[in-house]
Amino acid sequence: MATDNVLAASVVVSSMVKNAKKPSMVVFHVITDRKTYAAMHAWFALYPLPPAIVEVKGVHQFPWLTKEHVPVLEALENHNNLLWYYHGDHATGADFNESPKLLASKLQARSPTYISILNHLRIYLPEVMFYFKS
Repeated sequence: MATDNVLAASVVVSSMVKNAKKPSMVVFHVITDRKTYAAMHAWFALYPLPPAIVEVKGVHQFPWLTKEHVPVLEALENHNNLLWYYHGDHATGADFNESPKLLASKLQARSPTYISILNHLRIYLPEVMFYFKS
C-alpha cells in the first residue's frame, strides 16, 4: 500500500487483519513519503497488529528511486515550475481556442496530487517488490 494518510492506512491494515482467515500469514508493506514516514512508522510501532506483520518504508529508502529512473521526481523537485503553473501569468501562454474543459484537465495534470511519487509507484511494482524481498 502506498499512502501518506496514517489513519487510512491504519484502518485498512486493521480491517484486513481482523477479517483474515489466517492473520499470521498477512504481511503489509506500507510505503509513504518522507514527510509522513516518521508518523506512519511510529503509529504502527505504537499500535502493532499481531499476529500480522506491518513493514513501513519511505520512498527515500529506495536506492533505485532516482531522477534518472523515475522522471516524476524531476517534476516534483521543480517547485518554481509548479508555482508558475498555479500562480503565474497564464494569459501569455494560454491558447484561447482551447475549451475550458481542456484547460482544466491540463491544470489538473500538473496538480501535486497527480504528480505524486506515491501515485506513480504502482508503475514500479516489480522494483518495489524486489526491494522488499532483498
